[in-house]
This record gives sequence, C-alpha cells and structure tokens, in this order.
Amino acid sequence: MLIAAGALGAAAPLAGCTAGGSGEDTGPSAAERAEDALRRRSADASMVLLERYDAVAAAHPALAARLAPLRG
Repeated sequence: MLIAAGALGAAAPLAGCTAGGSGEDTGPSAAERAEDALRRRSADASMVLLERYDAVAAAHPALAARLAPLRG
C-alpha cells in the first residue's frame, strides 16, 4: 500500500504537463477517479458491515457487547 502511494505521489508532478497547452482543466486524473471509487466502495462495505453487526446484535443480544468495539 505504501509503495502504491509513493508511485502515485511520484506521478503527480508529471500529471500537470500536457502537450495541448490549452491550460484547460479536464477534471480529475485517472488515479484520482480510481481513488474516489475505492473510497466509495470501502464506505459502502463499511455500511454493510455495520448493518450486519446490528442484525446480529438484534438477533443475539448476548453478543451486542462483543460487537460494540467493531462499530467504531
């Protein structure tokens, strides 16, 4: 993970140079879009886990205390 972050950081200065020279902002780079997509998927997965923890706690109240630390 750290290596990937370093590679993205090293590529960032190169992303500002374009052959077109129009100075027009074309939006987020592919790396930024990929990072945003990963963050959205991670947030969605976290919400699903919380819903499952809640369902287990409701069905098995004795486990609620053990699941509490996993809820954040």
